[in-house]
Amino acid sequence: PAHGAEVSVSRLIKNEGEVGKVEAFLDGEQVGAWTFSGVDGATLDGEPVDFNIGGSNGNFSLPDGVVFDQLRFTATEYADGTPAGGSGNDSSEYFVDSISYKNFSPAEFTYSVTDGQGDQSVPVTVDIDTPDTNTNVPTSLGTVEPPTIVLSSEEIRVDEAFLEGGTRGGEEPADGEPGSTANGHITLSAPAGLGVLSVAAAGLAGDNADFDADAGLVTLNADQLASLNDEPVVIETPEGNTLRLTGFDAASGTVDYTFELTGPVTNVDGEPLDKAPIGLSLTDANGTTAQATLNVAILDDGIDTVDDPLAVIAGGTTSGNVLDNDSGADVDLQVTSIRFGEQDYEVPEGDDLIVEGDHGTLTIERDGSYSYQANDVESVNVSGGEESWLALTGGLWGFGGDTPIPTTGGTLDVLALGNGNDNVGFSESGKKSGVGVSINQSAKIDSDDALLIRLDDSTTSATVSIAQFNAKQSEVGRWTAYNEAGEEVGSASFNPVNSNGFPFDLTISTTESFSYLQFDLDTAGTNQNAGYVVEELTYTPAPEFGTDAFIYSVEDQDGSTAEGTLSLSPYIDENGDAGVTAETTGTTLTSTEDEFVTGTADDDALSGGAGNDVLIGGAGNDELTGGLGDDVFKWELNDQGNATNPANDVVTDFGTGNDVLDLRDLLVDEENESKPLSDFLSVSEESGDLVFEVTHDGGSSGSDGATQTITLQGKTFGDFGGASDADELIQNMLDSGQLKIDT
Repeated sequence: PAHGAEVSVSRLIKNEGEVGKVEAFLDGEQVGAWTFSGVDGATLDGEPVDFNIGGSNGNFSLPDGVVFDQLRFTATEYADGTPAGGSGNDSSEYFVDSISYKNFSPAEFTYSVTDGQGDQSVPVTVDIDTPDTNTNVPTSLGTVEPPTIVLSSEEIRVDEAFLEGGTRGGEEPADGEPGSTANGHITLSAPAGLGVLSVAAAGLAGDNADFDADAGLVTLNADQLASLNDEPVVIETPEGNTLRLTGFDAASGTVDYTFELTGPVTNVDGEPLDKAPIGLSLTDANGTTAQATLNVAILDDGIDTVDDPLAVIAGGTTSGNVLDNDSGADVDLQVTSIRFGEQDYEVPEGDDLIVEGDHGTLTIERDGSYSYQANDVESVNVSGGEESWLALTGGLWGFGGDTPIPTTGGTLDVLALGNGNDNVGFSESGKKSGVGVSINQSAKIDSDDALLIRLDDSTTSATVSIAQFNAKQSEVGRWTAYNEAGEEVGSASFNPVNSNGFPFDLTISTTESFSYLQFDLDTAGTNQNAGYVVEELTYTPAPEFGTDAFIYSVEDQDGSTAEGTLSLSPYIDENGDAGVTAETTGTTLTSTEDEFVTGTADDDALSGGAGNDVLIGGAGNDELTGGLGDDVFKWELNDQGNATNPANDVVTDFGTGNDVLDLRDLLVDEENESKPLSDFLSVSEESGDLVFEVTHDGGSSGSDGATQTITLQGKTFGDFGGASDADELIQNMLDSGQLKIDT
């Protein structure tokens, strides 16, 4: 071996920025490598050149201490910044003029050892010979190809729509359709030998690779790459998604991976396609680096709005959130505008928007929460003298004797009535005054008499005050209701209440709207020279309401937009009662009056609020809260599930006073005496609650088990008349009217 080498070179053209390279080897191992040039301050690929020979011809010395048995000289590309520097199209060239170096000479020395007593050893001679080394001279220095990274040929795509909360969340993508995950591979090539694969990252799960948080890189050496088949590396990408390196084939250099989209990305300017760039670099054994970018195409999810049709009682209020059943993977959905008719309204930031509809008023905020106040319908009161009755009704007719009421088979011939005010009189008698028929008696409804009143508006419910009808008399009164076409829609008899003939109220209710009311006696053969008058009539017209359709625009964080419709229809139900009916999915409804609150076929949360309410959960698993007042919790046939999957409803605040469980419509054939009630209903105490297990048909369909469960939270047997067991509880509730079944 040698040391202290000094090298002289020529024709290393300074003006062209030519650069040479020398490598020193000892016994087959490289012990050093240096570059040299005649350009002062020259760099090559960004790294300083080691030796400056001072011009196109010159010399340099290897560092002290470098021991070698072979020197290899090569030419490189031109220095950076020179005419051809870094182009890769040409290389430097030069001559090695001379090499001088120093050999190691053999050495010999002799020593002896003397101890503390003065005794001396025999002299020892040590010979140091020149080390025997040998570095084979390569037959060719050939060019070592740099490393490369080759990505999958197919485009890697994922779709935000399949994320939880996306427009297709929970679905499986069709064949060939991108989902929220995608597979691919990377092919690594490093002829000089694998060094390190680096992946841009925000984090690393596990310790089977190295993570530099400052550099934002996960690195894997050759051994760590080889272990991927047994232990995948899980990387958090710069955008917060997941890249799993799942395998490595050393023969082909292929790295398999899976990309998982874990959350929505912010698409630039609302573009439908976003790239999730993941930087890659591969360094080989010579320190040469290749770079690439793994781009995953992320399809932006839009917004899927679900229309919200609601029915609300006239004069009542309903509230909710239009975004509850809308979906989109991108977060921060906001309602930006409302269109009603031809007018557009912007929803302000931090404030609500109030829009006057045709039938009510909508108040809505950007977060989708809204309330709607339906226009009220004023009740009509008819009382006072004959002129008042004529002014506030559509007509009055009196029939009797030779002028019978024109009916055929229960149908009133409305075309034969004329203009009204025929044979009608008004009986003045203080508090007992009222309108009647002036045929048999003056202005009273007596034997064979009939008073017909046409309402200005149709209705399903009216309250009538009857006067001069003495409870000591034997007559029985009767009312008959007809619709606009004259078809009979209801009829009932009534008895006098007060022995002094003072007014009493009579409630008339039909399932179909009526426009005419007829009053007569149901005991025509009995005549005590008495009869009665109609003192007062009060009713609420059935509203001729349509629907307020508010079109709302929704925008997500990417700027994607969609429209939905909130439809609200004020109404009065067939009993003249208030009601809020939902037709949306997974709805939460709260009423504010004495109302019907009806759920959907999905899982709902219903609240009666103040007042005496009727809550009908509908199908699905529902949570019912009556709120203040005396409430009825009602179940209807087909709301139940089956023995395998029963419907499970919870009543959160059942009152032991006047709240009612109404199972009459749900139970089938429970009045059959051959079937014990236990076939239909059982009750148990579970964890501080009462659980009613209902088999709606008593098991007649062959089902073995409850098809509906009803849980009364916080209730025990003893809360209902001090019951000690289920049988006593059921009987106590039946006796008190808190449990209703058909018997």
